[in-house]
Amino acid sequence: MYYLYGAGGHAKVIIEILELAGEQIAAIYDEDVQKNELLHYPVFHHIPHTIAETADPWIISLGSGILRRKAVQTMAVKYGKAFHTSSQISLRTSIGEGTVVMAGAVINSCCDIGRHVIINTKSSVDYDCRLGDYVHISPNA
Repeated sequence: MYYLYGAGGHAKVIIEILELAGEQIAAIYDEDVQKNELLHYPVFHHIPHTIAETADPWIISLGSGILRRKAVQTMAVKYGKAFHTSSQISLRTSIGEGTVVMAGAVINSCCDIGRHVIINTKSSVDYDCRLGDYVHISPNA
């Protein structure tokens, strides 16, 4: 089961990636009290201390690298990864925690992808590339 932090458009895509992979969404959290539901999942506004200590993975589902970094700095949780079933990822590539790879993305041999990175829809990261933490590769790039 996964926990998501952020209930915007980026979270919608992550939800579908996790659902396609057969994963369950345990809960979605967002500080915006105007957001109460996302794709039929309830959105909560306060993270109970007991949930923050769970062994289940979290993904920061905020599109902004600055906001992802800020959230990670304040949350001491285990982070997972989400890879769309149609993405192609070399077995010789390392990918950091919290990273999300969208539909149709290709990551070739010997890449080093940082933590909490977004490899967006149909983007390509070629061999030997190094991407730092919180990077966002735009769709079709």
